[in-house]
Amino acid sequence: MATKKEQRQEQSFEQMAADYKAIMLQIKELEKRAAPKKKSLTEYAKSIGVLSLELGGVTLEKRITPKGTIDPNLVTPDWLYRMQHDGFSNMLSLGVDYKAVQAGLPDNRLEDYLTEVGFTEKESVTYAIRL
Repeated sequence: MATKKEQRQEQSFEQMAADYKAIMLQIKELEKRAAPKKKSLTEYAKSIGVLSLELGGVTLEKRITPKGTIDPNLVTPDWLYRMQHDGFSNMLSLGVDYKAVQAGLPDNRLEDYLTEVGFTEKESVTYAIRL
């Protein structure tokens, strides 16, 4: 049986959860109402091609995010060796599609490949709050 202090604490958490839900529902509604306005403003700024634009207390700024890609079919062991040898390995990143890893290969060769490169599995625990 819970003590009075534990009961008060539980009620407090119940109230916090209810308050959180009410606030998040308001935010979601406001985001829905703001989305078309944001889209119109950004399309307008893009259409006139400005770097920066201030309208009604809102500033729209042009942002350019460069991305570099390589053709994985052109990557050779020699190329990887030269990149590493010349000190450029910090520019490279290798990723693994974990869903594909979980599916595996029918002949279990995948585990051998992953073992060669020190593949490790790690779990991360988070909590999501859903409305």
